[in-house]
Amino acid sequence: MKKFMGVLAIVSVVLFCLGCGDDDSTSPVQPEEPVESLVIGQVVLRPHVDFAASVFQIYNEETDIDSVMFADSLCDFGPYAMFSIHGTDYLYHAVYYNLNDVSRFSSGDSADIDFYEGSRRTTARVKLLDRQEDSVRVGQISEEPYLPVGETFEIPWNLVPNADWYALYIEYWTDDPELEWYTETWTTDTTFVIEGSGHNIEGRYYIRLLAVAGPIPGEEGPNLNGPSITGTIYGRSALTMLFIDIGEPQAAPASRTSTWSDIDPDSATRAMIERFYLGK
Repeated sequence: MKKFMGVLAIVSVVLFCLGCGDDDSTSPVQPEEPVESLVIGQVVLRPHVDFAASVFQIYNEETDIDSVMFADSLCDFGPYAMFSIHGTDYLYHAVYYNLNDVSRFSSGDSADIDFYEGSRRTTARVKLLDRQEDSVRVGQISEEPYLPVGETFEIPWNLVPNADWYALYIEYWTDDPELEWYTETWTTDTTFVIEGSGHNIEGRYYIRLLAVAGPIPGEEGPNLNGPSITGTIYGRSALTMLFIDIGEPQAAPASRTSTWSDIDPDSATRAMIERFYLGK
């Protein structure tokens, strides 16, 4: 099983499911089965298949999920307790990582991922992206090696045909930590505007771009829905990293460390997707 690291967003879930009886019935209202498991996952073609998903137990109880299938391949599935959500010990992890599985899928193909609770199956259909083929390629921002302080600029990139949206992690460094900032956002466009008010002092932007296939955050519901399981599994590309100097070209500030520098890119990607989906 691949090592899973990174910062996960705190999950806050309130579920209140009630059934509805007929108006002329005196029978008590019967509640629907509560959702117990929240699944957040990702798939990337390297070109071999690399699938990983975290399963959060909402009520801090053992999961009823006993197996997970990626297409027709059995995944590794079990407890994973490197960290906890809400202080719970009931966190599980599903992984399918097969170096020999390189010919079944191509960019734009879909794969079914099945979660089994005994004989009951809950399925997510996921559109797949190739790590390199579908990565974002940034166009020219300026003919100069740096941008003026306080000037609004636009970041253009190529359209990734099989992507549904693009995730951005934007971090601005300066010599004055109080004027530094970062944000995480997303767009369905192929450009993103950074306002000049965000860099009124010389510094450097560190920007990560990611192509994603799957439900658009805040607009579309999860693609994994069952009586007791909900969540979203995304297809994604590799991270594209971009550095933009504001003012005279400069090296990174001495003794400074990027928020993400100690996290491997794949873990940073998982954390990014989880935060977007969970609304952190």
